[in-house]
Amino acid sequence: MEAFASKGSTTRQLDRGSIGYAFEKADVDERELTQLQADSKASLLNQDGQTVHALGDGFRAEMRDVLDNMHILLPAYNQENTVGNTLGYLTEGLGLSPDQITVASNSTDRTDGIARNFGVDVLQLKDLFDEYIADPDRFLELMQADNMKQLRGKGMNMFLGHLYGFMTGKRKPHELIAQVDTDISNIGVDSDKWDPITYFAWAAHMKKDLGAVKAAKNGRNNQPIHIGMNQWPIMGEQGEFYQQKVGVERWPLTGEYGWKGDVTEKLRWASGYAVEMILNLSMADIAADGGLKKYQIEIPEPRIDGQNPLTKETVMYSDILRATGAVVMSNKKLKDLSLDEIQVMNKRLQGHKTYVMDEKDSNPGPAAHPNEVRVVEASRIIPDFNTLALNGFLKKGREERIYSFPNGQIPLQNMPAAE
Repeated sequence: MEAFASKGSTTRQLDRGSIGYAFEKADVDERELTQLQADSKASLLNQDGQTVHALGDGFRAEMRDVLDNMHILLPAYNQENTVGNTLGYLTEGLGLSPDQITVASNSTDRTDGIARNFGVDVLQLKDLFDEYIADPDRFLELMQADNMKQLRGKGMNMFLGHLYGFMTGKRKPHELIAQVDTDISNIGVDSDKWDPITYFAWAAHMKKDLGAVKAAKNGRNNQPIHIGMNQWPIMGEQGEFYQQKVGVERWPLTGEYGWKGDVTEKLRWASGYAVEMILNLSMADIAADGGLKKYQIEIPEPRIDGQNPLTKETVMYSDILRATGAVVMSNKKLKDLSLDEIQVMNKRLQGHKTYVMDEKDSNPGPAAHPNEVRVVEASRIIPDFNTLALNGFLKKGREERIYSFPNGQIPLQNMPAAE
């Protein structure tokens, strides 16, 4: 099967079953993208859950321009068996240039070496931390962590990976920044493969007001998250607000999403499992201020990723619901939390016991008791890049760094004195 054509290539056709595409002509200015069929069941939903456009309504040559100006972040941790599939999908399948792709890694296996063979930037978290965090001790105090090891996890990969794009100017305000998990076994451009970037490029082309987009599908069960969100309204006004804005989504947890470059600096993060839900809350805040139009894409193809044991799933969902619950119970929007409030919240989030019970592995009867797991690397809330920059957490002196603060300036917030 031929792949997507990249700049300067000859015509290649991609067979996607119900949808076919062809890039016409080698000349970039004259090349056209022709829709061969238009009967896909994929649809684009707005943030209120309403279908606003069908995929079959039309592709245009401009979609190639979206792909060629997109930047992709791949958070990775020991994915030597699947990272090559993801990078092959992006470079060979979609024709993206290696300089459009960044791998933010905390890997100890062959993941980094495999990624470097594709010519992409591969950045280790420790190097990113040392390069861009001005005062590590002060940052760790804000996070209520003793060392970087306690901040490991997907959330920190995402935070530092996107910080790299922010500090170096790799992200442009009006270009799409997308993220893809590296543990997907069926990612690709064939008709039965998971192909989120094609759909994201189409969405960005079709909806000019798009500020963020996410795939409305994941390989794992999102029901525990919906159960947790359904309790939020009884916690106050902010709980009701977030439940109405995020609860409408079919898959709040998804590894594939993107946003325009100027959204990056406004987002607040989390260091661990809770990062995707904290991003959901942060995007809801930005959208409420009129600064973001978010869409979901219902992609018809399956998404197959690595499945966790039930014990790990219990730890993961517990961590997510604790972190989001702490924000909801603060009765403040996430964006309005000050640095000292974030520090206090991070302190409260640490050291709790989590009880897990894998019913498939445990012996039945009164002798079976849940196992106690003490989660050292529990999620911490991380402020947005603008707030960190204005309060001296980020290193200065890079001419290419661009700040575009919304509404002029963000008020300075002072850190509490160290005890």
